[in-house]
Amino acid sequence: MKNFTKVHDEILKTFFVDLKSEAENDKQLKTVRLLRHCTHRQQVTEWIYNLAGPYFDTETTAKHENFLNQRESRDELLHQYLQSRARLESPDDWAHATDAPELDSSDEDEEDASSLEELESLVNFLVSGLSFENLRINLYGLAHPDQAIEEALRTEIAQLLAEESSNKPWIYFEPRYDKKKHLPLADSDFHVPGCVHSLASSVLDDKRPTKLSKDQKFQDTVQELCGIAGVAPDTCDKNSWNSAVHFAPDSSMATVTYSLSNAPEIDDEQILLTRIIQTLERVLAAVACLQCSGLCCNSYTVITAGRDTGVVHLKEIRVHKLGALLHRVQCYVILSLPNFSYQHDYLEDAWWKCCQILDVFEIAETNMRGEGTKGAKLHLMALTTKFASLVFLSYSQAHLAPIQPFFLDTALERVSLTESGDLRVPFVIAKSIRLTCLDDMLRSAVTVFQMVRASSYDLQLGSDPLEARYDLSASATDLIGKGTLV
Repeated sequence: MKNFTKVHDEILKTFFVDLKSEAENDKQLKTVRLLRHCTHRQQVTEWIYNLAGPYFDTETTAKHENFLNQRESRDELLHQYLQSRARLESPDDWAHATDAPELDSSDEDEEDASSLEELESLVNFLVSGLSFENLRINLYGLAHPDQAIEEALRTEIAQLLAEESSNKPWIYFEPRYDKKKHLPLADSDFHVPGCVHSLASSVLDDKRPTKLSKDQKFQDTVQELCGIAGVAPDTCDKNSWNSAVHFAPDSSMATVTYSLSNAPEIDDEQILLTRIIQTLERVLAAVACLQCSGLCCNSYTVITAGRDTGVVHLKEIRVHKLGALLHRVQCYVILSLPNFSYQHDYLEDAWWKCCQILDVFEIAETNMRGEGTKGAKLHLMALTTKFASLVFLSYSQAHLAPIQPFFLDTALERVSLTESGDLRVPFVIAKSIRLTCLDDMLRSAVTVFQMVRASSYDLQLGSDPLEARYDLSASATDLIGKGTLV
């Protein structure tokens, strides 16, 4: 009885709190305030316990069954109640009542009808809302805990399956690295001891980035920091993501878009710049993670497809170029604040750094730079940062395709980085291809990147030339780790 009373009282408290929010008039509110009083809750609990208790004598059980089997209307029950009350009154009271002035019977009928209507309204208020449905569910769980747990588990599993289906292919996770905190960044002068780069310089010390320890799960760390071109499902609020990601029906292809009008508003510009800075900081933190693991020096590589038919190239992206781009974007943001005047054009500098990073595609600078408007510069900066992030994600898995971080349930065979709708802005695609002689050794496709313009997209990729086998052009300095040149 004690445990039942305690749990049932908590259920009633919850019911009355929910019921109060459903009250639409003063009478309903007063009813809730009256019923939620401690003494009334105790009385209701005793009634429920007596009705649901397993131990009843035969006479009491029969009375309960007869009561529950009754089908009289509320009008009939009310009439019986009034008659019983009349019989209980004393003869003197009855005599005084007969001496009293006779009232109009029609007025009494109207008062009774009005009272009954108000009673009906209050009863409907108590038993017809969502709060009452929740009360029934909670009482069922109290009376039948085993069945309630089983049904709750089935419901929860169904909800999880439905949620998983709606979230596909994303797998949401709790982030290990807060986006608001500053992370240790990569060392632009770092080299793995004994790497091939040291052949052209003096012997280098094992100088690891400060405040970082060797990460045994570096792949998960890199995947979280880089995301898919800076996008990772570490929150259900997609408006806070760095970009929008659109998947093909089979989820094997994705398009990462960043939207900015040709004449951007200040708010839009600031949002884009903030996301550029955040993406650069996180990719540089990912580089630092691999440096601590001895898997990256002062640069990382990317496989690019150029104009040469049948050949792809292994190029490098210097860490110091990413650091310089980050510095210039940060300076531009600071100097763009109101009442802050400075002559140096950091936006122009950042634009040039983007061109230097994207030079791995061996595209004429005039074609890459496009129009010299402010919007075009911001577009190229956003594209460059997303490209650098996606490339490092590919690099962390040795360029092997497909791309499948832990937060995707489907592997990506193709990723497009683009600004939605502007045919004048170049965009980058990443796609799986097969190499020639190295294919047998790798036993896997590799991820190759190509920069194109929307106007020439059909010409270059309409026949899908990357399905063929490709030779890989590289140099000895593109190797990572310890090695000996013969």
